[in-house]
Amino acid sequence: MKAYHRQGIGNLLLDEAEEWCADQEVAFLQVKTLSASHPDLNYAKTREFYRSVGFLELEEFLELWRSVNPCLLMVKAISQGSFC
Repeated sequence: MKAYHRQGIGNLLLDEAEEWCADQEVAFLQVKTLSASHPDLNYAKTREFYRSVGFLELEEFLELWRSVNPCLLMVKAISQGSFC
């Protein structure tokens, strides 16, 4: 919802998820979202958010969610600890 954008909620949620992953010795966090092959402006903002918090685009899957909904897989390294 637009009213909740730019309030820090996404960053707080991501911080908690990353802390949990680090505690579990999970090396990477991944998200799947609609790729830039689809013109939806809301998902452009979603991808922009993920990039701003350190996610990198890894692979696009054109048929995972059917061709009308191309999927983008993005990943982020959690820690450089001994489990990486």
